[in-house]
Amino acid sequence: PLYGSHDWVKIAYEMNARGIQKTGYSTRFQSFLQMASSSSAPDQAGLAKLLKAEAEAQQIVEQARAKRREMMKKATDEANREIEAYKKQRNGSFEEYKKERMAGTEEFKAQLNKQTEVEIVQLSQAAVAQRAAVSKLLLDIVTNVEISLPNAKK
Repeated sequence: PLYGSHDWVKIAYEMNARGIQKTGYSTRFQSFLQMASSSSAPDQAGLAKLLKAEAEAQQIVEQARAKRREMMKKATDEANREIEAYKKQRNGSFEEYKKERMAGTEEFKAQLNKQTEVEIVQLSQAAVAQRAAVSKLLLDIVTNVEISLPNAKK
């Protein structure tokens, strides 16, 4: 049905009050129209009381829905605040972890640079100490050339 039964009662009551013709409607609606038109004053008062109670019930339902929407909004806001607090806490612990790991890396990097400098100094000193011996060896190889025929040419 397009309307709830309470809507039909309202329509029937209004049509009866205005004296509108009651033909061409469904049997259910016609029965409401007949009830509304044949009602006496006490029945009309009862119908008005019923309509008033139904309007109050509708208002209560609407208030409950509004309260539910408000509660859902509050719950969503609360959940979002908790999520943000958790994110901040996790980001803080990650930054702390990263700082700890990077501190060790910086110390290792400094130690490695120092060790490299020490090895460069040692190699430079060894090169200076061996310079004379290497020069003599190269001069001997260049000046003492043995001339001989290969075995294949003999």
